[in-house]
Amino acid sequence: MARGVKMGCTLWVITLLVLALITTSPTNAVIGCNDLLERIFACSAFVSGGSNSPSAECCAALQDLDSMAEASQPERQAICKCFQGINKFYRYFIPRASDLIELCDLESNISIDADVDCSQYIPVNLT
Repeated sequence: MARGVKMGCTLWVITLLVLALITTSPTNAVIGCNDLLERIFACSAFVSGGSNSPSAECCAALQDLDSMAEASQPERQAICKCFQGINKFYRYFIPRASDLIELCDLESNISIDADVDCSQYIPVNLT
């Protein structure tokens, strides 16, 4: 019973996120927040605590985003802003999501940190 309630709440939160992010998508970005959410949906089980490790689909999606972020600063900033938007509405996203960078062997071109200034964000490996 509790698991069903948790899944229902998770789906409700994801739905609210999609609706909230529709209005906050950067207009000059190649990737929009809705596209980002669709790509990282496979990570929701890990981030919400329903799985002990991220799925292969989750890591593949994040590696794709990481490559996109490496390609251009506007992409990097748009991805950063989308993750910050998610963090505003989904507070427990940050601790487990931060683990994804290491668990999915990302190059760290994307930031999941809520305290990063996305307009100034330059990944460590590009400095």
